[in-house]
Amino acid sequence: MDLTDKEVYKYNSNGTYASFSFDTAASGNGGPLGITWDGTYFWVMDEDDDEVYQYGGGTSGTPVSGEDGGQSMFGSPTPLVANGGSGGTGGKSTLGTGGAGGSASGGDTNTAGNSGAGGTLGTPTSGGAGGNSPSGGTGGAGGTGDSDGSAGGAPGAGGGGASYNTQTTAGGGGGGGAYSEKTYSAGELTPGSIIDVTVGAGGAGGDDGGSGHSGGAGAGGRIEITYAQNPTTDADGWDGWISLRGTSPDYGVVGAETGAFSGFAWGSDVVGWVDFAGAYTTYTPCSPTYFCSADDQWYRNQFCSETFVQTCSYLCSSGVCVPLPPPTPTENEDGNGNLKVIPQLVRVGGTTNVIWNVEFASLCIVSAPDVGDEWTGNTGNYESKPIPFPTVYSLDCTGDGGELHQSVTVNIVPVWQEI
Repeated sequence: MDLTDKEVYKYNSNGTYASFSFDTAASGNGGPLGITWDGTYFWVMDEDDDEVYQYGGGTSGTPVSGEDGGQSMFGSPTPLVANGGSGGTGGKSTLGTGGAGGSASGGDTNTAGNSGAGGTLGTPTSGGAGGNSPSGGTGGAGGTGDSDGSAGGAPGAGGGGASYNTQTTAGGGGGGGAYSEKTYSAGELTPGSIIDVTVGAGGAGGDDGGSGHSGGAGAGGRIEITYAQNPTTDADGWDGWISLRGTSPDYGVVGAETGAFSGFAWGSDVVGWVDFAGAYTTYTPCSPTYFCSADDQWYRNQFCSETFVQTCSYLCSSGVCVPLPPPTPTENEDGNGNLKVIPQLVRVGGTTNVIWNVEFASLCIVSAPDVGDEWTGNTGNYESKPIPFPTVYSLDCTGDGGELHQSVTVNIVPVWQEI
């Protein structure tokens, strides 16, 4: 293969893709991945994705009408077509008009070429610029004063029109070639098949028409073929069974914490895929259990993954949140915590001390409505108001764990009287 006949845009030997562009002079065989091109045919050598970009030939500028650009075509089942632009018009002692851009069809993207500009009379007289080729070359500049038009840029741009002041000649620019792009999925181009390829030539510069100057020639078309390289493989001792290794996000099997699998796996010869969506494992390296860390409850699953569950309101014991106990009398320096009165027997008008001490209560009320006594709090030691008659004191406590109710009676000492 003569690399001067092909532009190698990118090739990575480890790689991901290679890209070549073929112009009208390209010929030869070979290429890093076995691509074959002899100026007429392209041999499909693999099943990876292929992308084809093509440009129609540009047209020439004038003073006398220029030649149309050639058609580029990739002869796939639905051909990609990128037509060349039309030649600009003009002639001796005339004001030329620009040629139309070429049309495109058959691709995922089809973009017509830009039209060439018309000539301009004046001081100085100017030929029209050639039309651009979309995603390709830039149109050649028109001649100014007494000069030739410039050639169109590769690929596919139209040439500029010539200018000749003494005969007021201003040629129109040639139209740009069209652009067509298509991506073929794997298998859409059959391996081993032969596909016709035509690369459109650029239009030649127009006759000077006696003006002494010529329009710029249109640039030739181009077809670019980009294709993916077959992936580099590393057997690493693999004996042909399905491997669960891979770097692509589309490949690989994942085991969830529930023991369920998901994902796909396949071998080196892809005749099908193994779907793991319905597979479960019976291997359990850990026994599922709840456990405590301080007052926090946690869960450990069969794969030894630990998940926080909750913070216990009272305490955590043996993996279980222990509920708060009901309000409970608790011993202190004043006694065992139960409601009591000291003394419990008083003379009429005497007083007594009311005592209690309770845990796990959110609210406690001690009251004797008959004498107007009432106190709140989980603990207390208060002197009563004067007791005129037998009086009942009540203790009522509430909490998250339940309720507590107690009562005690203060009695009056009997009065002995002789009759």
